[in-house]
Amino acid sequence: MVGALNTSVVQLLSGLAVVWWCVAISTVDLAVRRLPNSFTLPGYAVVMFYATVAGTVWAAAVGSVLLAGIHLLAHVMSPGSMGVGDAKLSLPLGALTGLVGADAWLWSLVSASVLTATLGIVLELRTLGRRKRGPVAHNSPLPHGPSMCLAACGSITFAWLT
Repeated sequence: MVGALNTSVVQLLSGLAVVWWCVAISTVDLAVRRLPNSFTLPGYAVVMFYATVAGTVWAAAVGSVLLAGIHLLAHVMSPGSMGVGDAKLSLPLGALTGLVGADAWLWSLVSASVLTATLGIVLELRTLGRRKRGPVAHNSPLPHGPSMCLAACGSITFAWLT
């Protein structure tokens, strides 16, 4: 939609490719609770290649390093709450949002965290009434990758529309 509004075929195709990639990687994360290197690292290489050709590699590099650093720090501080795959997914998503601008990058970071936290709270409240006496069995951690992808695509779209 954003590419069509801007009448740029390259933007339209790029946007569709990013959305397709985000749907694919989110589907994998939801299914197996892993973000495979075969998705995250080639995605990062493609974004950085594009940024190099466009002459905006510095913005992409800063965005990716900062976002991946924040997610890696969260993983180190609490390995059970965030996987290293989320830090690797932060590389291409941070680069993409960094290319759009600091506002898009920041909105992507904040909204992904809010989405995952909100979903976690809602799911916890839904199961609270169903629990019986005895020990509570916790499910595997809520995947953060789909929230990261949705937040990045949303912040990029919003930035392009404004």
